[in-house]
Amino acid sequence: MNSVTTITRGTTSICLASMLTVSTQCTETSHLHDYFWFNYQLAAGKVNEANAWFAKNLQTAPVHVYKGYTQLLHATGKHQAITALIPKLDAHFATDPDIQLIFYQALAHTGNRQRAHELLMNLSQQFKSNQEIAYMTAQAHLKNHEPSNALSVVNDYLNSTPPKSSNFVFHFLKAQILTQLDKKTEALTSVTKSVRMQPLFDAGWLLRAVLEEQLAQEKTGQAQTKQVQEAIKAYIAYLELAGGNDMIEKHLLSIFFKQKVAQHNQKELSLPTACLEKAVALFQQKKYTQGLQELDQCLAQQTKNKSAPYKTVHTQNKPK
Repeated sequence: MNSVTTITRGTTSICLASMLTVSTQCTETSHLHDYFWFNYQLAAGKVNEANAWFAKNLQTAPVHVYKGYTQLLHATGKHQAITALIPKLDAHFATDPDIQLIFYQALAHTGNRQRAHELLMNLSQQFKSNQEIAYMTAQAHLKNHEPSNALSVVNDYLNSTPPKSSNFVFHFLKAQILTQLDKKTEALTSVTKSVRMQPLFDAGWLLRAVLEEQLAQEKTGQAQTKQVQEAIKAYIAYLELAGGNDMIEKHLLSIFFKQKVAQHNQKELSLPTACLEKAVALFQQKKYTQGLQELDQCLAQQTKNKSAPYKTVHTQNKPK
């Protein structure tokens, strides 16, 4: 009876086969144990220990062990060593997107830009639902001034994956691309999806605010007023998340006053100095909604108290 017993001591597996016969099971069990041990060391950040294991065992290790080795080389920036392994490992890991991405990054870092680009394009067709590959491919197209191709990659990804919160970045990227293609209405739809998925995404709110404001300029009357109000809300959301921004705060006040000038059909507005100072103080406290509400109250009261000190606010708007 050729039973096999495996005794593990520290990092060494000792296989005992009855009748002193050589056991294939022993060898496989030993490799498996050592492979798990290596991955434990790598996950724990013990790079030196992991390197030592590979230096000792790589020549006799099965090919699947090279996945961990490739990840180790990638983690330590050994891009040239990875590119040297590609001919040996490419076929075995052809359906492993993680390893293929490491190959791509190694090629890119070692100056093999054409090979890297071709590999990434192939991966984008093979793994359309892979988030990292889709994002990298879209960015590569944008770098090459190919926004339409980038948009196609993003659409392929979104169409091949179920809706999930982590996709907010792809809806944002899609909005950026559509903006570049001068498709602002579609861009607004995409960035709105992005901030609904991730309401704490400040860059999404800023892009939405800019698009709302630009689209408002193409409208008139109540439609314009409504879209300006949406732009103001989006700017406020951005400021509250970003912790303030002097330039955006001034711009927010500017479009607020321009809207009021248009509503009153005037070239300028006169506000009680005390009210204006209070609104400014609220802005300094990052209380933007309250600050604009204070200005609204000031404007409503300006005809009731002509004796109070006033300050004139000028805008570039002309009465219609």
